[in-house]
Amino acid sequence: MRRTRSFPRARSFLAVLSLLLALPFGAHSHAHAQEPAPNLSGNWIFTVVTDNGTGTPAVRLVHEGEELTGTYTSERLGTRALQGTVTGDTLTFRLAADPSAGVTMTFVGIVRNDGTLEGHVDFGGMGHATFTARRRPPPPGPGTRAGGGTRP
Repeated sequence: MRRTRSFPRARSFLAVLSLLLALPFGAHSHAHAQEPAPNLSGNWIFTVVTDNGTGTPAVRLVHEGEELTGTYTSERLGTRALQGTVTGDTLTFRLAADPSAGVTMTFVGIVRNDGTLEGHVDFGGMGHATFTARRRPPPPGPGTRAGGGTRP
């Protein structure tokens, strides 16, 4: 009768190796699920496309935690306060388009991989639009020219 030999060291080694190989993948996917939302604070240039034309409002966002506040400025509406939330890569904010009529504009969008925003707008059930947005470049600082060069 032939006896089968057991290799306890080999089994222990394989068990430890399996755990070591599995940990980085599990830790990575868990960390990925817990990624904080990108910070959206700053000045943005929106492009809002409706059936009646395109507008380019200036939007200033203040992003703290999941809270989003700021201002929306356009030729048609003037400057309006906005409030909303950011969860993961999704943002939602509202502003009073016509306070006397109770019309609220609601923006719902995502942060794209390149840092721009994209989504849709609801005009209080009276219409809709799409939007994209990009950060407004910072103004030239002291010692720089408008073209980006440095003063001598």
